[in-house]
Amino acid sequence: MDWMAVATRLVSGDTEGIAAYRYRPGQCAHYTPDQEAPPLLRATPESQGIRSGAIAALYRDLDRALELEPHSFLMLRHGRVVAESHWSPYRPDVPQTLYSLSKSLVSTAVGLAVSDGVLDLDETAAAILGFRPSDEREKYDRRVLGITLRHLLTMTSGTSFNEALSLFNEDWVQTFFTSPLLFDPGTEFRYNSMNTYLLSAALRRRTGRGLLAFLADRVFRPIGISSAHWDLCPKGIEKGGWGLSLTTESMARIGQLYLQNGVWGDGEEQTRVLPEAWIREAVTPWAYAKRDRNDPGYGYGYQIWRCARPGAYEFNGAFGQYVIVAPDLDLVIAMTSANGQSFPDSPAERILWKHLDAPDTMVQTGSLPEDPKALSVLRAMEASHALHPSDLSPRPLEEASFHNRMYRMDRNRAGLLPSVIQTVYANFSRGIDTAVFLFDDPDADECRLVLSEGNDLNTLPIGLDGHPRYGTVSIGGQLLQVGTTGRWSVDHRDHRVLMVRVAFIETPDTRIIRCAFRPDGTIRLSFSEIPSAGSALDQINQLIGTLDFANRRLLVYALKRHGTQFRAMASSLLTPSVEGKPST
Repeated sequence: MDWMAVATRLVSGDTEGIAAYRYRPGQCAHYTPDQEAPPLLRATPESQGIRSGAIAALYRDLDRALELEPHSFLMLRHGRVVAESHWSPYRPDVPQTLYSLSKSLVSTAVGLAVSDGVLDLDETAAAILGFRPSDEREKYDRRVLGITLRHLLTMTSGTSFNEALSLFNEDWVQTFFTSPLLFDPGTEFRYNSMNTYLLSAALRRRTGRGLLAFLADRVFRPIGISSAHWDLCPKGIEKGGWGLSLTTESMARIGQLYLQNGVWGDGEEQTRVLPEAWIREAVTPWAYAKRDRNDPGYGYGYQIWRCARPGAYEFNGAFGQYVIVAPDLDLVIAMTSANGQSFPDSPAERILWKHLDAPDTMVQTGSLPEDPKALSVLRAMEASHALHPSDLSPRPLEEASFHNRMYRMDRNRAGLLPSVIQTVYANFSRGIDTAVFLFDDPDADECRLVLSEGNDLNTLPIGLDGHPRYGTVSIGGQLLQVGTTGRWSVDHRDHRVLMVRVAFIETPDTRIIRCAFRPDGTIRLSFSEIPSAGSALDQINQLIGTLDFANRRLLVYALKRHGTQFRAMASSLLTPSVEGKPST
């Protein structure tokens, strides 16, 4: 099945049996340090040559960007944290999934294995993984036998097996080798996360250890990484190209390690963690990613992107997860967010470089005079960052009549999980069955929403004062932390509306549920999500392989021929509306 068929089935909501496997609880590798490392050293921006007012201006631009929802931001200068903020409900202690930013950590592990003599970049993946046709008559492209680790690192393998197609196969290694190639290995760039997955599999085969366990001993413990986890494939191998979760400070530690050319610590406490020669090689552009034939392209090293600023590079993940390293500024930025773009010219990066490259640049060579007033404004801004208004909305008098009333929903495709999470984890919704609203205490600034979905029953505590209430939901056995807020309003028909925002704080995703209470006692639940449904096709394209001219032509053709139907299906899946009646 090709990716257009995948996209069509997903968009049409035909998810029953779409995957060759179902989500299995516990399909994840975990790392927890023996003891927590001391936090990174903090300093005032001025002491490290940065104006507090300049960082505040940067924050204001991030908040104003309509196409961007920032979740966390941390800036290191000279190894000191000079700015840090987490937009409520996101928290500094909760690791967040980093999507393709994970790839740079796979490259890091490969570099260590190469330094150890365990791997060689010019070895073929087939030789390492012992690929042989299961039958002499089995059809496969013999060029796959020539794919080397170097081809995998630089996204030049030519494989056609991608993330979307992995839904239909449990044995990703075998399917990689039996899938046709799109071009001769090493001749073109084609971004594809299955290249990184094969690196993860090769590392496990040669070292006898999983990717996370290998990195834990060699990198995470030495530099003080806090808890981390990595999703596993159906065969129990780290997915590699995606699935790693880290806190923002842990992300920054990785960036600082690269900035210091593989050395960790100051002065006499320095320890070499990564080979310097590997870092130089890994950040060198070996291929160029072009979005069209006239595009000069983004430089791509060993799973690391080059930035427009000379010498700068970044680790980059879908929907706006970044670690940016600027050696000439001795600066590292770690950021998580939700937006529809991931490449080095994304809205977030345009804002960052606008400020860093300004004529009166925020970054100075030496220290600056302290500015207590500007620093106070900056720290207050950081402490108050939130994704939702913090003011109280008027509580309707009708609230008591909604209390403890069960609504039975018409048959639907809606789910508490945003569609991106459903797709990534092959954990598809079967629809919302019932909804119950609990307003136990009219004087409390919170309520609860109880949703039944298949075999799952989840109670969401909702903050009505703009401050999130935290909890854990279980969907298909998958446990996810959420922070939820709600706000009352009145629509144009004078119906009472409770807008509920459920942030899945371990991911970039938020589920928005608009609950409209009608005078006849019925209810309408309208579902949307952030990143928005407007960028749904971009999101799907990111998950299944970008920069594919042939696929883009197919998509344009499909939209021209079946555009109205395709968009209607997409809207039904990504922004479904569900009618409910009171249970008698």
